Amino acid sequence: MKSSNFCLLFIVAVLITLKTTQAKTPIIGIVSIYSESWDDYNSSEWNYIPRSYVRWLQSAGAKVVPIQWDLPFDQIDYLLDRLNGVVFTGGNIGVLKNNSPTPIYNAFRHITEYILRKNQHCNFYPLWGTCMGFWNIVRTIARNMSILTPCDDCIYVRRNVYPKQSYKSKMLRNLPQDLRKKMNQDRLSVFLHHGMIMPQVFQKSPRLRKYLTPVAYSYDVSGKQYVSMAESPRYPIYATQFHPEKPEFERNPQLDIPHSPDAIRFTRYLANFFVGEARKNHNVFPNSKSYLIENYCPVPLPSSVYSEVYFFPAYNSSEKELEGEVESRRK
Repeated sequence: MKSSNFCLLFIVAVLITLKTTQAKTPIIGIVSIYSESWDDYNSSEWNYIPRSYVRWLQSAGAKVVPIQWDLPFDQIDYLLDRLNGVVFTGGNIGVLKNNSPTPIYNAFRHITEYILRKNQHCNFYPLWGTCMGFWNIVRTIARNMSILTPCDDCIYVRRNVYPKQSYKSKMLRNLPQDLRKKMNQDRLSVFLHHGMIMPQVFQKSPRLRKYLTPVAYSYDVSGKQYVSMAESPRYPIYATQFHPEKPEFERNPQLDIPHSPDAIRFTRYLANFFVGEARKNHNVFPNSKSYLIENYCPVPLPSSVYSEVYFFPAYNSSEKELEGEVESRRK
């Protein structure tokens, strides 16, 4: 009897240790998108994640696991069940084909709905969307694919961000006052988008207003106001139209990316905020080592908007290659 009690106590101690370790070093998934057909990496055979997103999370103490968008949903769910948070990157993908949602958008929708359900059942599960990632969160929650308005002069520009004064944001609650002022004076952020989400999108959707609230606004060159930061008032879901990963981790001199000390302070603040939210999730990933991004080598892309990119063989391509190997062995 004493032996069985000792074993039970040992198992409980191990589980507590695993959860404590996990809380100190959260493991966050970044969802890949299909390649933009760089040399040797065409879109039908490769997916990618820019290294700057990985480094942004790692700078705040997180570990990163890639989530390939084209995996079967049960394999995606296997990862989601073990991760402490998820990030949707920016990028340029098609969400509609012949008026139907594309498979890649369905993957983003599946993940967003999974995380919403977890939070609705009192399982604290953070989600972050940057640029296109922001759009796909809004599309899913609003159940509306037509949320974008064309944006004038929004490709690699520095832009002021104006926090919503009447709303006490979780994202900005602990932002130093000097940085809060500089958000709308010193252009700490870089924008890279062809469309924008106008405030009217929120006003017209009761469901969207229930789950997501504008936190800050920006203006394009024609004076149109659009939402540049948003968060869920009830769940740990956050999004920005600008790119917080770029000021510190992208250094292309041809692009107008701010690298000032204040811009880097701001990007580090947001990284620390989101990773801090991930620490509140208690999922355990005991065999995470074989899934971590460190198992892959980033590829330098000096002529691209990204300095380095992680590439992953598309799931279907991997299956075809495996079938080809099996067939060749049979012969």
